[in-house]
Amino acid sequence: VGDEVDTRSLVRDAWAQGKSVALPWCVPGTRRMRWFLVSSLDGLVRSPFGVEEPVPDPALEVDPQAEPRALAIVPGLSFDERGYRMGYGGGFYDVFLAEFAGASVGLCREPQMAPVGTLALDEHDVPVDVVVTEERVIRPRR
Repeated sequence: VGDEVDTRSLVRDAWAQGKSVALPWCVPGTRRMRWFLVSSLDGLVRSPFGVEEPVPDPALEVDPQAEPRALAIVPGLSFDERGYRMGYGGGFYDVFLAEFAGASVGLCREPQMAPVGTLALDEHDVPVDVVVTEERVIRPRR
């Protein structure tokens, strides 16, 4: 969405490596996401938020918590070197990350990296484990 990194090439690479890919569907009226396996980007539909999402199909729903080796790719408008992100203000990824046991990787363009202390943070904000830009990999110290 907007200035966030386009993840379609990552999805295609994952499929080429035989990996399963699940994309989020934002549950209306909540800050929760449900995850659905996808085998093509052709069937995605634009949500009210302007995000391409899978059609919720119970037969394809997965629980990212059930897979300890799950990797979440987290887009953002901006990240800082501590792994905190600025998104579009819905809080969906913060709710998800607070419960997620797998590894999380934030994607951001280098010019959009924010100096530490400049992002407006709330008590519910959850950092990602690693931030990747086109120039570097940042592993926040915790």
